[in-house]
Amino acid sequence: MTGSPVYMDELDEIVSCHRYLTCNPPEPHTRALLGSLRMEGSSDRKHVEDVTLG
Repeated sequence: MTGSPVYMDELDEIVSCHRYLTCNPPEPHTRALLGSLRMEGSSDRKHVEDVTLG
């Protein structure tokens, strides 16, 4: 395959994000999910909010 490693890394990130959004579409239930993450004090909370809320 051709292409720089940086491009492949970015592509992997895009694919991962797409898979996440496909499995966890930003619908009303997402708010409940974020609420439960806040209660758990998850370290991934901010990342999840950034991805789902843009």
